[in-house]
Amino acid sequence: MCVYNSIMKNHEKEMAHAKEQLERKSRECESLRKKLIEKNRQPLLEAQKNEHGQNNACKRSVVSQSSDLQLLKNENESLRKKNSQLEAQVKQFNTLKESKGPASEITLRIPCPEKSLFSNEIHDYLMATLYSALEKENQNFPKNKTDEHFRKQDVLNAILSSKNFRWEQTETNKKLSNVYTALHNHKKYEYGKLQACGFKKKENCKNHLKYYFVLNRYQLTFSLSPSDGNASKQQCREIKQRCFLIPEL
Repeated sequence: MCVYNSIMKNHEKEMAHAKEQLERKSRECESLRKKLIEKNRQPLLEAQKNEHGQNNACKRSVVSQSSDLQLLKNENESLRKKNSQLEAQVKQFNTLKESKGPASEITLRIPCPEKSLFSNEIHDYLMATLYSALEKENQNFPKNKTDEHFRKQDVLNAILSSKNFRWEQTETNKKLSNVYTALHNHKKYEYGKLQACGFKKKENCKNHLKYYFVLNRYQLTFSLSPSDGNASKQQCREIKQRCFLIPEL
């Protein structure tokens, strides 16, 4: 379906371009035609005044303009043929689309004024949330009644069996793994790894450090000397809640 849409868009662009060229060439043809008519209307005596000078130049100009007009007519005809070919291809694609029946892929458009902080941040969150909800729905159907069919179950099985999204491969999950690595040692946090994940130092205080995650409004406070493992776990939980889009998996 995506390939079909892309081809259709390219054809539509080509058709629009061809029509634009056709209109421009038609205007040029009309302009030259008017000039030729104007030249032919000049009085005969005026054309004969300088038989070996201006008259010859006028004749050359008329011949040149006639030649240009013919070239434009040829280009016009070529553009008309190309336009007809493109229209025929569009009709062919539409017929093919109708013959194939329902699309095998569904595209959802979900408006979201908030921009992603890093690659596919919001997209991955929505995908993970959707698949997680569908998997929970699918678990509610009886597994031992193979002779009974439910429309919802058929659709869910079809979607889940074609799933090519993996939360483990997302940029969000990779950043979280790096955060855990940076904070797992309760004796010394690795702030360099946090900065590589998008955390930036805001200010140094007497007993703690202040960081923010990408945008200044997502702020966190880190202890200069973490006391124990529980402090590290608490720090990780706060980061997950405050800074990342984590679906209910």
